[in-house]
Amino acid sequence: MRSWQFSAKRYAKSASITVRRSLPRLPILELDRLRLRQILLNLLGNAVKFTENGSVSLTVTFEPQDHSRGRLRICVADTGIGIRKDACKTIFQPFIQQDALRDTHVYNGTGLGLAISHRLVQRMGGVIRLESRENIGSSFTVDLPGIVYHGDHKKTVEVEAEAESVVPAALENQRILIVDDVPINLKVLASMLKKSGAHPLAAASGEEALALLKQEKVDAVLTDLWMPGMNGAELAAAIHARPESAHLKIIAVTADVEAANNFPQQDFSAILLKPVTLKKLSGVLEKTKQ
Repeated sequence: MRSWQFSAKRYAKSASITVRRSLPRLPILELDRLRLRQILLNLLGNAVKFTENGSVSLTVTFEPQDHSRGRLRICVADTGIGIRKDACKTIFQPFIQQDALRDTHVYNGTGLGLAISHRLVQRMGGVIRLESRENIGSSFTVDLPGIVYHGDHKKTVEVEAEAESVVPAALENQRILIVDDVPINLKVLASMLKKSGAHPLAAASGEEALALLKQEKVDAVLTDLWMPGMNGAELAAAIHARPESAHLKIIAVTADVEAANNFPQQDFSAILLKPVTLKKLSGVLEKTKQ
């Protein structure tokens, strides 16, 4: 078991995050890791967001069902403010804002994260369950049955590691501003860009991004669309309204497959659907240069 302190600016004063796993070493699993990563980002992001003081735990267990398949169970639990009993039935519906469901605290949100996670889990053939008590905390459990596993797949791991180590030319030495109101999303995307040789700058809101652009020069902007306050489309319009930044390429980064219908597109060079990979990001940036 490993644990560390995680400071989540704007959401939590100090949340202790603990990671547990059932086996000393999990086997190699055949699953859609991009979907799984997005599910984890959404669940962990929400847990930290609604836990001002206390702890968040991530527990991963794998139970073989036979010699080739097994059940993967992931549980994200927090000691936050919890969810009202009557709201638990609707919280997985799109655009149900959790700040309207979790007592009188003011928490910004768009209500898409859990709906997206629910849909992704279903597409992976699994289920997601919620247990919550007000002022005590919440627990989200994802069950993914029938996952193919291998005890030792060293060669495959080495090939994947080698492929991921290749630096996309479109990202190398680029100064890229990333804008997202979820701290863990910023952290993951910034880490990805650093590994590619890019130089990321991060902003947690549209207003913060505009202030940063007055001080820093960047080559491109990656912005989430569904943000409280100034959304991504409004930010893009504001950036292009300034003569000094009117030339910037702005890419919308979103999990909303209906983004083209929900937001004006004239200020975006492209739309990048989450979960983001270096290959997808590099490809989009390469196209915007043409």
